[in-house]
Amino acid sequence: MTKEVTTRRSKRLEGTSSKTRSEDATYEPIAEEETVESKDTDDETSRRKRRKVAHTENQKTVVKNGKRAQRKGKVDNMRDVPLDVLIEIFSLLEPADLVTLSKVSHGLLDMMLDPSSSTIWKAARRNAVPAMPVCPLDMNELAFAELLFGNRCHFCQKKVGTIHTVWAARKRICNKCIDDQCVYSLENFLNDDMWELKTHVPGVLANKKGRRRHYYYFAKYIEEWRKEFDESESKEKWKASKVKELEDVRKHVSSCEAWLRECGELADAEEQKQIDRRYKEIKDYIDHLGWGPEVARMGEYSTKYHQTYDVKKLCQKPLTQRILNDLTPRINEFMSEVKKKRLASERYQYLSERLPILKKVHNAIIQEIPIRDSFWYPMASEMIREPSILAIVDDSSLTLAEVAKKLELEIPVLLPDVATRLRNRIDDQLFAHIVKENPAWNEADRDTVFNLASTVFQCGSCNRYSGNGKRHLLYQDAVIHSCTRSFAIPETISDHKAIAQYLDEGYRSHRSSVVISKVALTVVPYLVKLCGLDPDTTTAKMMDELNPIFECLLCGVSDKGRATMTWLAAVPHFESSGHPKEVRDGTLILLDKADADKVRERLKENQERARASRAYDNNLVQCAHCKFAPPSGSERLDGILAHVKTVHKIEKPTVETDIIPHMDANHVPPTFFLWPPRR
Repeated sequence: MTKEVTTRRSKRLEGTSSKTRSEDATYEPIAEEETVESKDTDDETSRRKRRKVAHTENQKTVVKNGKRAQRKGKVDNMRDVPLDVLIEIFSLLEPADLVTLSKVSHGLLDMMLDPSSSTIWKAARRNAVPAMPVCPLDMNELAFAELLFGNRCHFCQKKVGTIHTVWAARKRICNKCIDDQCVYSLENFLNDDMWELKTHVPGVLANKKGRRRHYYYFAKYIEEWRKEFDESESKEKWKASKVKELEDVRKHVSSCEAWLRECGELADAEEQKQIDRRYKEIKDYIDHLGWGPEVARMGEYSTKYHQTYDVKKLCQKPLTQRILNDLTPRINEFMSEVKKKRLASERYQYLSERLPILKKVHNAIIQEIPIRDSFWYPMASEMIREPSILAIVDDSSLTLAEVAKKLELEIPVLLPDVATRLRNRIDDQLFAHIVKENPAWNEADRDTVFNLASTVFQCGSCNRYSGNGKRHLLYQDAVIHSCTRSFAIPETISDHKAIAQYLDEGYRSHRSSVVISKVALTVVPYLVKLCGLDPDTTTAKMMDELNPIFECLLCGVSDKGRATMTWLAAVPHFESSGHPKEVRDGTLILLDKADADKVRERLKENQERARASRAYDNNLVQCAHCKFAPPSGSERLDGILAHVKTVHKIEKPTVETDIIPHMDANHVPPTFFLWPPRR
């Protein structure tokens, strides 16, 4: 081995030395003093251009020949490296690196093709991960390595478009070359004697532009096989040998495909490793921005910023400091929102322990107030808006027992003042709706307007969601109606959801839903005039005491009877029956005393029957003496009657005296159809 290395190296060095000498023989360098100015000249002289030097004829020839001479590259220095050193160096490389080296110079190409370089290829195979398939007998190591790691089409030497590696053919082919090198069908190429070789013909499954996915066969192999078949003496023996050979090729193809899959898996794993590293880099950058403690507080299943879709896209490519700097505003915005939600969640959890205490203490205090007066007092959801109450709830240094004790002392002191302010606020809101419909009214007329019979309010929320009919409310009912109070607690205040959840009051999707009824402004004055009264001075109390009964002549339903109603029931009747909103003469008439008394008796009976029913506004009634309310879903009227008789020893309880309907119940009796109808 040593001898061979010395001999080859000496020949290489000898060729190099002779070439160098032959080139140097004709080269005469230009004298330095003729081309470069003296360093001792003054500044002005040093700024002058270099003086041109006249060349002799011989010198011009040398320069001209020098332009034609090839410039030596750095690879040429490898000629001076001993062969055993090169082998040692190349043995540290992988097959893909050797393929690249073979394209550097003809000398390296010859070296890679030389049979003596088998040790280099064996070592390179050991370095390859994953392990390469065995080199087939019909290929040399370089050609096989180029097939595995190359990326050019073997026919056009281009690497554009889709390139397919056909292991059985030992070729790579692009879509463009398929038409020249392959055939679409084997019917005209394989005769019956060779048809059993059809499954072994190398081909490629390609999806060419404008065509369906199809299998294309290499025509070259078919022609070679036909020639071999025709020249063979024993056709059957040749076919058996060829089939065995092609079966070995197929096994080798399977190993190549398995290797390719393993390469893909390793590449995917390495790519995922790089992506994970970039994820970590972004996570560390988030910590660097000061958000580390906030990230640590996030739950296990919470989406961190470095796990978002935008970051996932970024991590597909290498990260730079510029990319991280561009991410800074988005990171800060994302983490600020995370912090905001965390604080809101912690606040919600904090209030979930203290608001129920407020509700319990508040209800206990309200329980001591007479029921008719308690309707005017603020709910717990309104008390929480008081600074002193909120300060007690927010004081985290207090235990729950201390919170309850402080609230028991503070709430009774605040209740009267809060109730007054709440009543004034609700009055302002209701009067604003009245003035909107009738700008002639002013602040001085407030008390008068509130008590007029034509001042009827309508609850929009109950109309939409109750399913129990429309809610038309007089002033004294509108003030205590829960929808009226709900818009006194806007959604914009902090802790709104916690208040709605744990105080169970004041949470509705629509605010300011109690508005003035426009129909009442036209219908009620007409009814008042039918009674011989002045609409501008007649109050709702006066109409209730008079309790007139009216008949709607527009409802000519002969199979039901005559449509009769109270004065307040006429408002929802005109709204829901499709009658004109402007009441014309002859539309409504006042019943005589006999018919009116009959209707009043029937209306009272129907109202009592409705209150006894489970469907009566969910039976929302309570004891007028102790505010006891039967549980939901029970026969609540029977339960409240039994309670009044047993606890309060009242033999004949009556509604309004011993039993109070809920403030949100519909107190307007429905239309009663009096029989017989008018003919």
